[in-house]
Amino acid sequence: MDIEIRLATPEDAQAIAEVQVRGWQSAYAAFLDPGWLAALSADEWRKGWDRRLAVMQRDGPLVAVVDRRVVAFASYGPVEADYPLPPHYAEVYTLYVDPAYYSRGIGAALLDASLKVLAEARYSRVALWCYEPNEGARRFYEREGWRLNGQRRGYESGPDAVRYVRELGIEQARA
Repeated sequence: MDIEIRLATPEDAQAIAEVQVRGWQSAYAAFLDPGWLAALSADEWRKGWDRRLAVMQRDGPLVAVVDRRVVAFASYGPVEADYPLPPHYAEVYTLYVDPAYYSRGIGAALLDASLKVLAEARYSRVALWCYEPNEGARRFYEREGWRLNGQRRGYESGPDAVRYVRELGIEQARA
């Protein structure tokens, strides 16, 4: 399977929104309200992606394309001001793979490409948030060299998230 990873274009907004909605509905089914998840609308989420992708001078998101179809995406940038870290940290905001493409190496390839962009931007460390009960994602990040840093973040809509961190520019051995 050939995976093309590239910068998202405005034409990718609908596909990104669809991947995000399916990702939420699959990954969070065990711990978020099923009715709320079922009501998620890719058309509504597309509006946000339309605005983000309309900015010409931007860094990301990246998309993974298989057979001319966007099957995953990742976004990243500076650490959110509400949960600060030292300035040499960047943050991965989102990483979603269409559930039909799980366990094919797409998430790892997209994450690697995102970390390369951040390293080229002179960040030396990176952080991300992951819902605490999302065991599959947590195993994935830990395999990819991420480690818990002890910080937690609460959400009204669901369980707490835990913060993972890792260094950039160091190839991690895969299990």
